[in-house]
Amino acid sequence: AVQVRQRVSHKRTFFYLEQAILKKNAQAAAVKIEQFRDGLDFFFRQRNDAVRFVQFLKDCVPCRVKETKKLVSADPKSNLFNHQYTSLVTLAEACKE
Repeated sequence: AVQVRQRVSHKRTFFYLEQAILKKNAQAAAVKIEQFRDGLDFFFRQRNDAVRFVQFLKDCVPCRVKETKKLVSADPKSNLFNHQYTSLVTLAEACKE
C-alpha cells in the first residue's frame, strides 16, 4: 500500500499531483484506491509496482517517504514469511497562501 498525504489547509500541490498521475497513467497497476480526508491510499498486488509508483511521486513533487514492513503470517516449518509493505508519502507544503 502507498499512502499519499498532505496536511495543509490548501491542496494545490495535491491537485497538481493528481493531474500528473492521471496524465502519466501511473495508477494503472493499482488494484484499489481509497480516498481519505488528508489524501489517498493506493493498493498494489506486487511490491515492485508500489516502489515504482513511489519513485514516480518522488520525481513529480517534493516529498518525504517512510517505509514500513509488517509481518502478516509466518510458517516456521517451511520457513515462509508473508510481509505487508507500506509506504507513507508526505507531500511538502510547496505553496503558501
